[in-house]
Amino acid sequence: MKTTDVGIYKHCAELKSGDFRIAITLDFGPRVIGAFIGDSKNLFVELPNEPMPGLDNDYRQYGGHRLWHSPEATPRSYLPDNEPPKVSQLKDGLLFESKTEPESGIQKSIEITRGPKGSFVVTHILVNNGLWPVQLAPWALTQMAPGGTIIIPQGRDLSRNPLAADRYLSLWPYSDLADKRFFFDNDYLFLAQDKKATTAFKLGTACLDGWIAYYNQGTLFAKYIEPWDAETTYADNGCNVETYSCATFIEAETLGALVTLQPGEATSHVEVWRAWNGLPPCKKPTDFRKIAIPIIEKAL
Repeated sequence: MKTTDVGIYKHCAELKSGDFRIAITLDFGPRVIGAFIGDSKNLFVELPNEPMPGLDNDYRQYGGHRLWHSPEATPRSYLPDNEPPKVSQLKDGLLFESKTEPESGIQKSIEITRGPKGSFVVTHILVNNGLWPVQLAPWALTQMAPGGTIIIPQGRDLSRNPLAADRYLSLWPYSDLADKRFFFDNDYLFLAQDKKATTAFKLGTACLDGWIAYYNQGTLFAKYIEPWDAETTYADNGCNVETYSCATFIEAETLGALVTLQPGEATSHVEVWRAWNGLPPCKKPTDFRKIAIPIIEKAL
């Protein structure tokens, strides 16, 4: 297993798939702290290992990619992941397993393997090791480096029944629809990150196309998931994709099915990661439609 450093995090496992490279911390987690395409800077944000304001349980803010279980609630969503994960070598990747959370009875694992064409297959696993049933959804959150824009397809299809609603949007109480970070056209939702922002903004949706992406200064990162399914139950009013923007970072979030896990049962949620660099500037919807979105959709 090759190791590397990412900023202040000095003990990380490294995996490569083509020109795409990721780094997973070995001192806490499971947590993917770095992602690089070619000679790019870290696509993920690195936070300074500080306690989260308002909590008293030593939950730390590290940045990068993590696994939670939805719906969000305190303290269950903010249980510390400060201990080193158990690491197992796989045929073409690594498995990172946390200890069971004593407060929730849930064990978190992230399995990462190399996929085709310079991709990574990231499998998020939740196991109920407790004594009672737990309702939850696997929730994969990627904290991106500041300065870019999230892209989410709306799934608009004019061939569907025009008398039936075909798109769904969930908003959080602090989300202001007049916020200039949030913009859209007929087919895509966009949320920008702004270092000068004084408030947060979060939205979620039912993503029929099965992807969420982030463009930032010539780099592009995409996460592909199973498309939204009308027969499946999801958290947050039916969301399988969400995004959160604040002054420090922006998140690309995906969610699996909302299920009730009996003791001893497990559920999983798979993302496929792709990344590209050397793209021209993108600032408005027409730029994203011309430059970034064809690349994302071609890789489906």
